[in-house]
Amino acid sequence: MLGIHPGSLLNYWSALNELGHYSVVLSGSVEELVELLERGERFELLLVDDLGKSLHTRSLELLAWYEAIGSIIAVADANSQERQALFRWARAQHIPLLGVLQAPFRPKELARLMSLGGDGETEPREIFGGTGR
Repeated sequence: MLGIHPGSLLNYWSALNELGHYSVVLSGSVEELVELLERGERFELLLVDDLGKSLHTRSLELLAWYEAIGSIIAVADANSQERQALFRWARAQHIPLLGVLQAPFRPKELARLMSLGGDGETEPREIFGGTGR
């Protein structure tokens, strides 16, 4: 989990635990995550909070360079056109973007996206927030 807001990181950590994912690394900076990758760490999934505001696509390019992350899920306050542009960019840059969740974060949407898998053959998905019905 990569994000610069400690409260958000804890919310994601809690949600991932509820979904049965107990081995979660919380990283407050790209540099911190790069250090882990430099030491040989590998991650099945990278959840990136606040993409586009505090974290930028250049950071994803850097992280993907290590070829040690299976899939990336981004959480972003972005409209449909911005999400589609992000998907096109990710495909062109060989970034393993599984999907984009609309901010604010909703645990059920994360669970649904994670259930789609990250086998590298899956098309990126947009997951939209509902009304809770």
